[in-house]
Formats: sequence, structure tokens, C-alpha cells
Amino acid sequence: MQKNLILILLLPAWSVFSQVDTNRIYSRLSDAEMLPEEVYHLELRKEHLNELPISIRKMVNLRTVDLGKNQIDSLPKWLPELVHLRSLNLEKNSFDHFPQILCQMPNLRELNLSRTAISEIPSCMVQMKGLTRIDLWNTEVSTIPSFIGEMPKLREIDVRFTFIDRRDLAQMPYLKGKKVEATEGCDCKD
Repeated sequence: MQKNLILILLLPAWSVFSQVDTNRIYSRLSDAEMLPEEVYHLELRKEHLNELPISIRKMVNLRTVDLGKNQIDSLPKWLPELVHLRSLNLEKNSFDHFPQILCQMPNLRELNLSRTAISEIPSCMVQMKGLTRIDLWNTEVSTIPSFIGEMPKLREIDVRFTFIDRRDLAQMPYLKGKKVEATEGCDCKD
């Protein structure tokens, strides 16, 4: 009889939890702030943001964040607290260097820094153990450092329209087994 009573008490809590919509994409910050623990996907593109709103810190279950086409030039120290974050889009923001705080996010799988002014890939990136894809399309990057070869999960690197010529990849044997997208003979950065 006591086992049945415990089961009955646990069942309502489980059934409420199972109704959380993990596929919903929140595109308005005000909606996401109402139930921050239930936000899994956040899209704040073209919102004229120059920094991450502090309210995002409470969205502890975030899996994907799209902050593309804003004016963000730095990331907060609390960002690594979002341990479930798997995909982060920071394309076309105001970064002039790789945000070092990202190196403290070993669970991040996909990172998009395309169309920013970053010019080099820092060695701390090797700490991003879960990273499988990085998009550096149309940045100021001029080389792919050898430590990238020490990142076995990193399978895709997009360096199209950078200072890296596809013909130069042959001199980078540490990229073997990785899909590297580069432009041949690009003079797009004159």
C-alpha cells in the first residue's frame, strides 16, 4: 500500500515535467524570461543587442542560441554556466578577436563566428573538447593552427573567404580527416 502511495505522489510531477516543449524556439526575450527553465532554443537575431541580456543566465537548459546579426563585441563571464548549450551562432557581430570565454565551454558542439573581424584561432580552443564544427567564413583568419589536429571531435571547419587558400591546406597534414571548406585563389580580402 505504501509503494502505491509513493507512485501516486510522483506521477503528477512527472506528467507535468513531460509536457515541456523542447522544440519550441523562443524569438522574443520577454516570452523566454517568463519561464526561463523551459527555454531550450533562443533566437535573438537582428535585435540590435550589444551584449547578452543577463536574463539568459537563468535559462539553464538552453541547447541552441542564435545571436546573429547584432552588435555584440564581448561575452559575459557567466556564459560557461550554460552547460547544456550545444550550438551558438554569433555570426555578423562586432568581435575583433576570438572570445576567450568560449574556451571554457567543453560541451559546445557548433560555433559560428562567421562575418566577424576575428583574425586568429587561440590555442585555448583545444579545451573545447565537444566542438564538432566551427564556422569562420568571411573572417580575417589567415591560418589554421596545428593544435586543431588535437581536437578529434572537430570534423568541420569553414574558412571560405578568409586569407586561407584551399591550395595551402596540403601543407597542413594535421587537418587529415577533417572537412575543411576553403576558397581557392580567393582575393576577397584585398
